[in-house]
Amino acid sequence: MNTKGFTLIELIITISLIIVIVLIVVPKLNYDKSYLESFTKELAYDIRKIRINSMTNDKELYYILLTNDSYELRKSLKRIKLVKLKTNFKLDYIHQEISFNYNGTPDNSQTITITNKKTKESKKISIVVETGRILILE
Repeated sequence: MNTKGFTLIELIITISLIIVIVLIVVPKLNYDKSYLESFTKELAYDIRKIRINSMTNDKELYYILLTNDSYELRKSLKRIKLVKLKTNFKLDYIHQEISFNYNGTPDNSQTITITNKKTKESKKISIVVETGRILILE
């Protein structure tokens, strides 16, 4: 009887264990990056939304309040939407409130940075003072 080498069952079990480990590890590596990207796009969309609402509705005040771990859309004093960041992400900003005039220009220009505290990877959203444009920066 030949005892050199591996049996077919040993090879199948080894390969299946390697596949299971890879399937567990790979999605977690890219998940934080996609979360950073999607959160940045959502915040930029919400800023654009309050800009348009401020231009089209002069009776109500629309604005966004920023904190280090969340932001909320407001219509006068009523909260419209609350978005919280995951625990390993943070927001850095200059002015806590983002609001626009009736012509679409911001009350304050600023750059908002969304940072992953683990990987130090970040995305920035810039609000241009003259035009009110909202830009996503790498």
